[in-house]
Amino acid sequence: MWTVGCQTCGMMLGDDPSALCVDDSIVSAAAYCPDDGWRVIQPFSARRFFLFRHEDGRKLVLSYSEVMGGGWAETDSEAKVRAAGVLSFRAGLTGLDWVLGPGTPGSVTLYGRAR
Repeated sequence: MWTVGCQTCGMMLGDDPSALCVDDSIVSAAAYCPDDGWRVIQPFSARRFFLFRHEDGRKLVLSYSEVMGGGWAETDSEAKVRAAGVLSFRAGLTGLDWVLGPGTPGSVTLYGRAR
């Protein structure tokens, strides 16, 4: 998922709307993201999880990388190159097919699918 000012790259862990509803246990453990979602950092391991509201429901993502600030990508192609590098390094994934998918309002969401 990316905008000119931010890119989040990670692995989608779930997208079942009924299982990913926000309740009090998530609210008490998470920080609200201004882009209509929630994020939490797992203690000790420092793994970051995001729960974003997309056009087709909520998506739970394990973040491999989050970059804030502009200037690193201005096109889908540039965002794909950066995301491909992150996914290769962090998850050992290469040769992905990229498709445009439902996203959060004001962002572009690209899904990399293994061949």
